[in-house]
Amino acid sequence: MLKVKPHPDYPPEEGRYLRGNDFSPSAVVVILTKDEDRIPPEIGELVRVGVESGAGISVLLK
Repeated sequence: MLKVKPHPDYPPEEGRYLRGNDFSPSAVVVILTKDEDRIPPEIGELVRVGVESGAGISVLLK
């Protein structure tokens, strides 16, 4: 698999995500069913652990 450096403007939008290993083929997505002001701290921890474990991006979606 050819690994190339991402475009300098990647990702194009701001959001609730953390970038990790740009060459990783994996991503972590956490889908919320709660309002943003009621997000439990352990959910934010899942996003951080995803990146620390080698994911390319870890995202929190609602």
